[in-house]
Amino acid sequence: MPRPIQSADLPPHEASLPAPIPNPEPPISATPAPARPTSVAKVVRFDDGHEVWTSLKALDPPLEERHTFEEHSFEDLAARAAQGDNEAALALYGSLRRCAEYAYDSEAKAEEAIADLESTFEYISPTGTHVSVGDIHTGPADAEAEAAIIRRATRQCSNVPQEHIDDHQSWLVMAAERGSTTAIVRLADFPPPLLEELAEPWLRAWEAGSVFHASRVSRAYEKGGFGVEQNLLQAYAYALVSSKLMDVVFVDSLGNAGPDHPIRTHEQAAVERLRSRISHFEVERATQQAKSMLSGNENCCFIPDGLFQRQASIDVAASKPAD
Repeated sequence: MPRPIQSADLPPHEASLPAPIPNPEPPISATPAPARPTSVAKVVRFDDGHEVWTSLKALDPPLEERHTFEEHSFEDLAARAAQGDNEAALALYGSLRRCAEYAYDSEAKAEEAIADLESTFEYISPTGTHVSVGDIHTGPADAEAEAAIIRRATRQCSNVPQEHIDDHQSWLVMAAERGSTTAIVRLADFPPPLLEELAEPWLRAWEAGSVFHASRVSRAYEKGGFGVEQNLLQAYAYALVSSKLMDVVFVDSLGNAGPDHPIRTHEQAAVERLRSRISHFEVERATQQAKSMLSGNENCCFIPDGLFQRQASIDVAASKPAD
């Protein structure tokens, strides 16, 4: 897997980029979809009755699924990204990552891999990684789908310079540095080379509104050594924020949807564990801090698109009058 690229790394040098287009078209945007809710209002309740209103919002679908070079050429996307279009930069990252993972340097090599895939449900990827697809029951269907991806990527990426494929993460760094929430959250999921750097991208993702990164910041403060010193009060505050958010993410407005969901249960256990390690006074201080952190984060709260659609559909159903 390519190394994670840090903020010091830059996208391909300007000299190697296509010249800016004279009259750029509007920014690249995701394929239009039917109108749907963009946020779902939720109330977070603390044990003392204090309430904080927040909104659940959907993170963009996986970047690898949003664009292909069949829709826009590499040159077009690179020019737009260089002119400040974050959507184009994200499209480049998604498309080039597919090239890195699935595109062979010849159709003959791709067909050799597909032959292995279809006979054993296993193959060696272009990066040299051993890949297993499906199981004895789903293998044939999964192998067919994987073969289609390999053929498509090999065809689409044939004219893209290898140096740009190898440097695909730099476009994600570019978008993150320009404030893209999607890019910031994705970068936080790529561990940097040194463990002591982990806390910074996690904290930035939480500040950008990502629900699931507050717990990672909590773990950093609990253990120390991830770029922050151990601080159990801070750890408890972030754990409490995470636990309260899990209550609204995994328990819908009808009171359904898994109060015993493993993630929610894990966050509740973290709160209890940390509470036992600090004083009553520190618990009160951390609780006030958690309230401020939640009410003060104007970007909160982004969740994966699938979870958001479930919450939105249930809220719509709950708001309809009974027959």
